[in-house]
Amino acid sequence: MVIAQGEEDSAGRCRILIRPNCSLSWRDTVRVFTVIAIVSVSIAVMFASLGLWLVVPFTGLEIMALGGVLYYCALRGRRLEVIQFDSDEVQVQHSDGRQVTFQRYWARARLLPPRHRHDNSRLLIGSHGRTVEVGACLNETERKELATRLRRLLAGD
Repeated sequence: MVIAQGEEDSAGRCRILIRPNCSLSWRDTVRVFTVIAIVSVSIAVMFASLGLWLVVPFTGLEIMALGGVLYYCALRGRRLEVIQFDSDEVQVQHSDGRQVTFQRYWARARLLPPRHRHDNSRLLIGSHGRTVEVGACLNETERKELATRLRRLLAGD
């Protein structure tokens, strides 16, 4: 999901936020996990009461694996990329702490086609041999629209 915070002003400043489109909030993720865990433990206790106690450890493993996957997906959903345009600089910040600054005059946005049939295209911003990928969490349509917008902002139109 691309969120533009204001159009380019007279000084050439603009800010674009890029984040994944998350279907569940953290609270909803915890609720889904809790419901699934309660149902799984209830079924495991029922089987254990019938003498099939070996179901219990596997239920525990299943719940731990599900919790780990849901946690990983929630972390991936909190990724954020900020592209800040100033009058003479373009700054790309990632939520993991990486930050790259380019001179706006020399910076270019390139949309590379997919390498293989099932790959996604890649959107790169760069200059002087340094590049950074942006919009990896976007679908193809959003990535193409963002590439068009970045090219327009970098060209100074």
